Amino acid sequence: MGYVFDHPWELGLILAIVLASVLDLGRRCSRYFKIEDVPQRKEQMGTIRDGLFILVSLLLGFTLTMAVSRFVERRSLLVEEAVSIGTTYLRAATLPQPYRDHSRQLLREYVDTRLERGNLGGDASRVDRIRRQRGPLL
Repeated sequence: MGYVFDHPWELGLILAIVLASVLDLGRRCSRYFKIEDVPQRKEQMGTIRDGLFILVSLLLGFTLTMAVSRFVERRSLLVEEAVSIGTTYLRAATLPQPYRDHSRQLLREYVDTRLERGNLGGDASRVDRIRRQRGPLL
């Protein structure tokens, strides 16, 4: 069973439809209760609307700031891992012959597995299949 957050486009579409429905309901309620006719209520509604827009913009700004920092950190860790694998592959050349080929082959398998795992995305069934094929350390 998948989670709702595994399908961001569908979740966004559902949230947009719910938001549009709530906005329409609010507009209909304001007509029914004649909020637009009283100047004091109209001013209060404008203040509430402006406050909500400010709150949403702050929430969006902080969310994007956190996402950018996580993206940069993930990217630097990926580059660091690639450099470490390259260094290990070069250092494997200093090992005696029976171990040299075996360690290089293990590094190649690791890189293949890592690339395959990175291309899977959020597909849990494919991840489980790869784990069964390659071992539990994936």
